Amino acid sequence: MLRVDCFQFFKLGQKIHPLKSIKDEELVSQVWFEVYQTKQALTEFFQTFPLRISRDPAQKLYEALTRIVPDDLSALDLGGGEEGWKTVSYRGFSVRQSASDLETVLAAELNNFDTYFVSQKGSFSTPDLI
Repeated sequence: MLRVDCFQFFKLGQKIHPLKSIKDEELVSQVWFEVYQTKQALTEFFQTFPLRISRDPAQKLYEALTRIVPDDLSALDLGGGEEGWKTVSYRGFSVRQSASDLETVLAAELNNFDTYFVSQKGSFSTPDLI
């Protein structure tokens, strides 16, 4: 049995939802930290929760984010100098689409997730019994 911290779902949603409004003309230097944090949140979340259906859309989002911010941060190219600053460019579409897809699939899967609220009866405390 696994005790579920429902706040983890909220935190993941906070990371994913803003990606739906990422713009192609935004500079990588403006979004890299948000993208990096979302990648971390996806990894932690799916290592903790045994969700099957959402795993593929999460992987697609992770891959789309990796095209902007690689796993090895030393390989991150922000541009600059004579060539100008690097923008999110065409990669923004796949991030927006993947984030939207994951939100939809995750909402559907969590709707069928076995989650229960158990109220305390007398001196029997649910956390103590578990």
